[in-house]
Amino acid sequence: MNKIKEMIRFCEESPLTFGQWIFASLCIVVLRCAFETVMTGKEFPFIHPFYLVHFPLFFLSLLLTIIVFLHFFTQTDIVKVSKLAIYFFPLILFPAIVDFIFILLTKKEMEYFYITENVGLNFINFFNPFFRIADFPLTLRLEIALATLGSFVYIFLKRRKVFLSLGGAFFIFATCFFYIAIPGIFINTCVFVTPFLHTAVHFLRNLLGLGSRGSEVVSEGVFLDQNLMIVELFVAFVTVVVWYYRYDRNKWLALVRNLRWTRSLHYMLLAVLGLLFYLLNTGNNDYFLFLKVFGILASIFFAFQFSVVTNDVVDVECDKVSNTDRPLVTQVIGKEEYSKVGFVYLAFAFLFSLWVGDACFMMTMIFVAFYAVYSLPPFRIKKFFLTSSLIIGSEALMAFLIGQLSLQAESSLNFAYAPIWFLVFIVFFLSSSIKDLKDIEGDKCAHVYSLPVLLGARKARALIAFCVFVSYAIIPLVLRLTVVVRIPFFLLPFSFLYGALNFFYIQRSGAKEKNIFLFYFFYTFLLIVLIRR
Repeated sequence: MNKIKEMIRFCEESPLTFGQWIFASLCIVVLRCAFETVMTGKEFPFIHPFYLVHFPLFFLSLLLTIIVFLHFFTQTDIVKVSKLAIYFFPLILFPAIVDFIFILLTKKEMEYFYITENVGLNFINFFNPFFRIADFPLTLRLEIALATLGSFVYIFLKRRKVFLSLGGAFFIFATCFFYIAIPGIFINTCVFVTPFLHTAVHFLRNLLGLGSRGSEVVSEGVFLDQNLMIVELFVAFVTVVVWYYRYDRNKWLALVRNLRWTRSLHYMLLAVLGLLFYLLNTGNNDYFLFLKVFGILASIFFAFQFSVVTNDVVDVECDKVSNTDRPLVTQVIGKEEYSKVGFVYLAFAFLFSLWVGDACFMMTMIFVAFYAVYSLPPFRIKKFFLTSSLIIGSEALMAFLIGQLSLQAESSLNFAYAPIWFLVFIVFFLSSSIKDLKDIEGDKCAHVYSLPVLLGARKARALIAFCVFVSYAIIPLVLRLTVVVRIPFFLLPFSFLYGALNFFYIQRSGAKEKNIFLFYFFYTFLLIVLIRR
């Protein structure tokens, strides 16, 4: 036992960096993928999205979940648990290597499948050697048994409590079983929730004026490999959030406060508005649409958060003047660690967008590229108000297009919507300088030539207020002229008066950006409800 303790201590205190941990885990996953591909398909591993994304996502999300559970049961620092886990992660190679050798010696066929039937019975009898699980080799069951036993030993050595250790080992086994039985669990869940989904779909379609055409009940036994990814992605996201919270609560809180919630909601609302135009045109009733929408919104959210991080990294000196609560200014988080957080955001953005589809992935890349040109050297075109407004208008349009185009079967553009696209661009081109009203002193220090810096606060506030008024006033005019949607007539005078309200509010020296966003959110929600085919 002393030798085991020494080995655990050595692993926990090893000087592994974040980059080394990620690289090592990916190498192990690549090896597992290679052995399994050759063994089950009798072909050399080839480049395919399923292998490039699903395999790493499956194993890394499982590993993170196990780490979080072991952390809570052992009450050991989560960084130490993470370092220990990576040393035992090669255990996933065990079944593939053993079965590979077995196939070479016996020339028999073997395949790995998920558990899709008799989930409860298989769970109860999983460690029963006399109970056969269809299409699930004994080596995989032995692999999970070793992980469960190792978890028991680790928790017991840390806490010296048998029942606590048994409980922790059970949670590790249940986690592993959940991952290998995701399709079966998902199918059974669909059977239960389908009536509720049916009611929710009809309610939303009637609310948004999309009609009440029914859709077929989700077919039992239907579960695509693509749907595995969204479950694994969601679990990975939750475990990463929990991991970072347990790693450092103060840093976690600083990140949450720095999420720029109003701007995040701005881009997600535009995507929802774009999605509404897609539904108006297609009438999609697929229940899995709910999952797709979640993926679209998540990809935009994380892409924007990555852009926030990169902007903060290069704007530290400016933020010391006008945004003193930013994480790098308060020094709660160092620049290197903050950059790593940014790349985690970027990874989630690309993974969620790739799950939605190729169009969503490409447009998310464009969204990120726009922001990079906007805020990062050598271009950094945010320094000039006109080019800055062009990029912000383009980003708003891209968020709208991600919602409208990500789910359509064909990649071709329908230029009947060109007036709508131009409207989205011009509205946010005109109103983009609102963000500069609170950053005047910081922009002066950073030599950013925004409207308030060039014209002075009073004149710039009046001009920005007028531009916002114009942006509200033209929305119903353009929508009335298009042939793709219709809106009630009362929206014309309402938009004019609403724009006037914003005009007078923004001219006040005490006007708050948060309230301006709330006005905008209310109007956007109103549009979503009122727009009809």
